[in-house]
Amino acid sequence: MDLTYRPGQRALKTVIAVFFCLLLGFITQRPTALYAVIAAILCIQPTYDKSKQIGLHRILGTIMGSVFSFIALELAAVIPNYRDFWFIIIFPLLMLALIFVCNVLRIKDSVAPSCVIFAVIVFLHAGSTLDTLPYVFERMTETIIGVLIALPVNRFFFNAKTKNELEPPEEK
Repeated sequence: MDLTYRPGQRALKTVIAVFFCLLLGFITQRPTALYAVIAAILCIQPTYDKSKQIGLHRILGTIMGSVFSFIALELAAVIPNYRDFWFIIIFPLLMLALIFVCNVLRIKDSVAPSCVIFAVIVFLHAGSTLDTLPYVFERMTETIIGVLIALPVNRFFFNAKTKNELEPPEEK
């Protein structure tokens, strides 16, 4: 146990990004900001460039996972006993197709986020098939908002000095 630990800049940036996600959710009266909060937490990285890279793959993965989750949820409306037996077969096959598409599109770093958002949307959807598209769109939008909040927070809060500022001046 390290009782001397003090939160660093990345921890503080994460908390600030989460605060802004929750504040935006409160202002817009959204029932949850969970997806935005998760995206913001994952996108705060040690550097802004790394955050941009993670954020881009998170957005691409979110879009891909959302499309495939929509397909999975729509299949639930037309396949009898989908949630009982067929789900065990169809869900992994759709995930394989999702991984395949991400690789074909050369967005390999988006595979994990796409699979996570696919699983989360499909497993947590509790509504009827009539609300599938609005539900998927809302989850996708909320995740993207979390990324779009995290990026400026990481860029403008507690900016670390650049490499040039950290190096001592050269002697002549």
